[in-house]
Amino acid sequence: MRTTNIRESRPPLNHAPAVPAAPAEVSSSGGGRDRRRSHREPVVTTGTIKPVDYKESAPPRQVLVTDVSLHGVGLRSPADLITGTRYFIEIGVGPLYLSSRMTVVRSLPRSDGTFDVGGEFC
Repeated sequence: MRTTNIRESRPPLNHAPAVPAAPAEVSSSGGGRDRRRSHREPVVTTGTIKPVDYKESAPPRQVLVTDVSLHGVGLRSPADLITGTRYFIEIGVGPLYLSSRMTVVRSLPRSDGTFDVGGEFC
């Protein structure tokens, strides 16, 4: 008597063809692969930032918010912000108000004298 292997008695599985990987997205700064963890929503609104360790007498700085996601914010600042510095950020008014802490992850100079800043919410 011949013993049948279970694997031999089953019909071969029809696997779906492999799907090629999506092409890598390139960041808007041209620096390579986009590493964002969530979709960013383009916006144009003002916001204010102040260092987490600010003094009561220090006025908040006004910035232009250019995009927002669940994990961070893109903004344009009139002054260079030091990478690794933590800020309180407030964006919008009324029902579209956001207040959070962020850490500066990049600050790149622009030709108009302002800086493109990337912040990660913390």
